[in-house]
Amino acid sequence: MDGGREDCSWFLQAGQTAVLATWAPVMVEGQTEGAVFTCHRMKKKAPDTQKKRDKNRELIALGDFQDILQHSVSMQECIRKARLYSMSESPVLIKGETGTEVRLLAQGIHNSSLRSAGPFLAVSCLGMGEEEQRQRIFGDNGVLSMVNGGTLFLEDGQCLSADSQYRLYQMIRRHTRMSDSFVHKEHVDIRLIFSTSVPLAKMAEGGKFRKDLFYMLEGLTLEAPPLRDRKEDLKEKISMCLRSACEKYSRYHVLTEGGWKSLMEYPWPGNSLQIESFMERLVLTAGKRSLDEKNVRELMDELYSFSMEENLETEIGSISGGLPFLGKEAAEIKEALEQCGGNREKTAA
Repeated sequence: MDGGREDCSWFLQAGQTAVLATWAPVMVEGQTEGAVFTCHRMKKKAPDTQKKRDKNRELIALGDFQDILQHSVSMQECIRKARLYSMSESPVLIKGETGTEVRLLAQGIHNSSLRSAGPFLAVSCLGMGEEEQRQRIFGDNGVLSMVNGGTLFLEDGQCLSADSQYRLYQMIRRHTRMSDSFVHKEHVDIRLIFSTSVPLAKMAEGGKFRKDLFYMLEGLTLEAPPLRDRKEDLKEKISMCLRSACEKYSRYHVLTEGGWKSLMEYPWPGNSLQIESFMERLVLTAGKRSLDEKNVRELMDELYSFSMEENLETEIGSISGGLPFLGKEAAEIKEALEQCGGNREKTAA
């Protein structure tokens, strides 16, 4: 208080209760003599009727922020932002690779928001054609009518057609659902969470994604960091999967130092999904209790011989800052990556 700070406020979450806390100094003749601290409970949005609550009983978000491995600073910062974004009604854009905790982040935002009592529905746009998108998402019996008053989570939103992008823009900007003929408009109250695994900025610049929609989504952005950049979380994930597989098959296995080194240095482009399936296979087919570097690398070569080449090319681009390399230089970096087991930090050093 001695510094004469201005009024400030915080959004706080106490269980299922959202609180707006305000701190204001008391000034007397230019000096701070005290402060006033007030708390205001924020009213949650609830479905309109009991019938609507019963209808949406199964449209719930089962995950929360506590379900995410967050020993690393990068994931802690991501969750800190997500908690702040949960207090907003604006759309949230989540960027993340395959297998990262994108869906858990979306569920956590919903469950920490004022809409937590309302429905939550996740819809993947991957593989849906334009007509299917229009019917399943924006149609008279589509998901917009099911999730009204709650949160809609669109996964792989980069796959939306131009028509669906326009309809989504109208939903966010005008709070309306457009009919197929664009004549009838229905008011909707929906909070959007949008995820993508590709750079939307490049799609917008190339004319494949509406710029107005992109700028509306870009405001509240989260980037789910991959496990290869979160060594603390990666180690915990591997330990959890090893323990789970051993319990599942009533076995006892331990990783040697070399085995741990190989697992920690692999880039894991599939993140949690890939680690879970790999560790189950490693335990299930193990012929001895100690799992060493040879066991790990042989299984990696068997499962990922094709994808590892692609991963190396990706790693080359990340180290070079995305700049193209000439053949000799690319070959040298590729060889260095292979010698370092795919570890970017060691290769750059």
